[in-house]
Amino acid sequence: KVIAADIECLLPQETVFRFYSWYLNEIKDKRYPLTRKYNGDTSELNKWVSSSLLSKLREQQLRGETDYDYFTYSQDFFGSWLMYINARVVKQNHNKTEVKLSLGEKDSLNNYKVELNHESCWKINSVQPAG
Repeated sequence: KVIAADIECLLPQETVFRFYSWYLNEIKDKRYPLTRKYNGDTSELNKWVSSSLLSKLREQQLRGETDYDYFTYSQDFFGSWLMYINARVVKQNHNKTEVKLSLGEKDSLNNYKVELNHESCWKINSVQPAG
C-alpha cells in the first residue's frame, strides 16, 4: 500500500498518459468508471481528475445527459487507443496546463485538448476534442 505522502506529483503530460492508460484499460474490460455500477477502484479517478470535473460528470450522468464517453468523446472503443497514447504540454503556467493528447492512429486517431489544474498535484479539469 502506498502512503499518500509518498506519492510524487507527475508532470502534466505524464498525468494525462497514466490516466488514459488506466481509463482505457477499464473501458476495454467493460468497466465504466463514471457509472454508478462501477465496482473498480474509484480512488484512481480521484487521483487523476479534478473534484470539480468529477462532480460535474456525476451530475450529468444522474440526469442522463451523457450518451458518449466524456474522456474520449466517443461511444466506441478502439484497441489502438491503448497502444498509441501521446500526450505533450502545449501551454503551461503556475497552476494551469494545456496538454495535446492523441489516441490511436490512422482511422482511429482522435485528438484532444486536455486542461489540467494544479490542486495537490496536476489533475484533469476538462477534455475537449481538438482538430
